[in-house]
Amino acid sequence: MSRPFEIRLAEESQRALDRMRAFDRAIVLDAIEDNLRYDPLRETRNRKPLSRTPGLEDLGVFWELRVGAWRILYRVEAEVLVVTIVRKGRKALGEVFR
Repeated sequence: MSRPFEIRLAEESQRALDRMRAFDRAIVLDAIEDNLRYDPLRETRNRKPLSRTPGLEDLGVFWELRVGAWRILYRVEAEVLVVTIVRKGRKALGEVFR
């Protein structure tokens, strides 16, 4: 098995998680752990690279993880094995791409 990636939450993401209901927060955190710890760059039906991320173009390539109605934007620093969660929100409400 490959080395696990370190997962870091941006301040904005941590605050957003803190505001979530405990039930939703547990689902999102479990999905982050299950999907991103070992293979965050593999495209699946719930995980895909984004061609452009509004407001974040200068930070490099971003990926989207779909967890039910929630969307988690993240980027991977492969050389140091770090996954940084940049934003999370509900797609239907446009929270992620603002």
